[in-house]
Amino acid sequence: MKIDECFKILGVGTNASIGEVKQAYRDKAQIFHPDRFVKKPRIQKQVEDKFKEINNAYEILKDHLSATEKENNGDIDRPESDQVFIYADCPNCGTKNRISEIPGGRKPICGECGSVIYFNKNRILCSNRNCRGVIGTDGRCRECGKSKITAHDDTCISYAYGVIYDKNTGLEWVAGPDKDTNWYEAKRWVNNLNIAGGGWRMPTIAELRTLYKEGIGSRNMTTLLKTTGWWVWSGEAEGMSSAWYFFFSRGGKLWGGRGSSSYTRGFAVRSRR
Repeated sequence: MKIDECFKILGVGTNASIGEVKQAYRDKAQIFHPDRFVKKPRIQKQVEDKFKEINNAYEILKDHLSATEKENNGDIDRPESDQVFIYADCPNCGTKNRISEIPGGRKPICGECGSVIYFNKNRILCSNRNCRGVIGTDGRCRECGKSKITAHDDTCISYAYGVIYDKNTGLEWVAGPDKDTNWYEAKRWVNNLNIAGGGWRMPTIAELRTLYKEGIGSRNMTTLLKTTGWWVWSGEAEGMSSAWYFFFSRGGKLWGGRGSSSYTRGFAVRSRR
């Protein structure tokens, strides 16, 4: 079971503390404890499976958060209220990790892929093991020049883990599968997207409009977003069976049946973390 799945099962954010995780576990355990349904065998069997899932998620998160704090603090008995934490992206998979600002013990390890995360207080250090430079605001190491950036243009930056950052709006984007996609498929893809720490959602029409740049590339948008579709779904519904999409051929919005998929694509968006 992945770390992100455990957070979802307990209903807490990926930045939750050990205390918050414990409280969420207790709340869930009270709701799904099998002893509450001894007179309803069919329901009891269902909640037993859920209860096992909750316990498993809690044990994984407890071990993960405890190990991370011990490795970063070098002080097992230090009260959590006295610790200061930062959130650093893994240089390998992009997952956001909760790290103590006070270094100590072994180097912090990414809870998702196990890679070492190099950092110095609230600054992210170069992921090159032979360099101790600091990654600047442009995503490039000030010492060796290594960068997580794979490409850029006048307005956007493309990162190695597939995220496109728009410098003008502060939004981060991921282009979905480049194939005809109906609204339901786009929504399902966005909901399951976990790269670079998760937190993705379907865009609004207003957000999609910020991508429209007439005459830029083959689709009137940054070429860093790889797509051959002309229309991109928004998360804005219209009635019971329709939704709005933005068409980049002319820079406007239309609504269509959620089951239609001709030339439509799904994009994911979030505010920069």
